[in-house]
Amino acid sequence: MRGFKTVTCILGVPGPGLDVSSVRARWDANVRGRLGYLVTPNVLLYGTGGIAFQNFSNSITCETSFTDPLCGPTPIPLLTTATNSTTRTGWTAGVGIDAKIFANWMLRAEYRYSDFGTWSNSLVLVSPGVSVVTVATDLKLNTHIGMIGIAYRFGGPVVARY
Repeated sequence: MRGFKTVTCILGVPGPGLDVSSVRARWDANVRGRLGYLVTPNVLLYGTGGIAFQNFSNSITCETSFTDPLCGPTPIPLLTTATNSTTRTGWTAGVGIDAKIFANWMLRAEYRYSDFGTWSNSLVLVSPGVSVVTVATDLKLNTHIGMIGIAYRFGGPVVARY
């Protein structure tokens, strides 16, 4: 997940074109259970849910210039960037299907939604020798993840021989 947005400086007026903010999901992990129903001997439909963890970073880049009401003014345009990151804990839920396609090979697909609440954070931009600007953000963090894959089941049934 990665998103960019133009920074709004004063009363809805955007910056001079180089002011942007971004949110990036860097890694995720989860602990989930699955509960399913065997539709046919070879197809399992299931629901899944549990706890999720995700690392997010939030950056803002601002151009310091006479025309920038947020980060300026400086006689020479400079770019300054601030970044914060956090690891959030939330919940996740989804649905999936596992289907045996032949021998020990399975085809699987899953969709999962995760919600990590709202992250309120402040980014401090420092223009060398000019100004210090704090930009506050409230970010509603959630993810939609779709996965497809192929799996191989090793081994087979254990048969006792005498």
